[in-house]
Amino acid sequence: MRGRIAMALGAMLMLQAGCDRKPAAPPSEPAAAPAAEPAPVVVPATAPEGEFDAISNTALGVTGGMTAAAGELTFAQGQAYSVGGEGRLKGAAPYASTKATFASLINVADTAELQVLKVTREDPGKARNGGFCGKGVATTYLVTHEGVDVGGSPALFVIAFKSVAPPSEATAEADLCGAFMYGPKAG
Repeated sequence: MRGRIAMALGAMLMLQAGCDRKPAAPPSEPAAAPAAEPAPVVVPATAPEGEFDAISNTALGVTGGMTAAAGELTFAQGQAYSVGGEGRLKGAAPYASTKATFASLINVADTAELQVLKVTREDPGKARNGGFCGKGVATTYLVTHEGVDVGGSPALFVIAFKSVAPPSEATAEADLCGAFMYGPKAG
């Protein structure tokens, strides 16, 4: 009988100890996840459109005038390029390991928006120099800017590169082939 009394006392103590506890709080709602920031909108680069006269010495000597439509650039001296949008950057962005900027290269504002275009096909035609980067050297990227020249006239700037990756501060200075300037075709 003593065993039963001891068990009964033990059970009562356990019940009493359980009664002294406060009821467990109901599980809380999981904290709401912080609102995800919207993904940045990436606007693809666009190739120039229209007819242009060569107005810089390099454009006059290397390419002549240009007709641009639907990602195809065709030049008076025979070169033809197919290009696709690669990205955009500001004039203040460096174009070479020297940290020189696109703005300083083509004399535009640091805030100017430039288009980075990947050359997907290059046909030098019968151009005497062989193309933007010369005979036997593939042009890989073009950076363009439609704005105004130092005199305030409308201008299209084209900067050619032979780099493996898009032009950036890691690009070797020697991968810059040249800068060319065009104006809207006269009349």
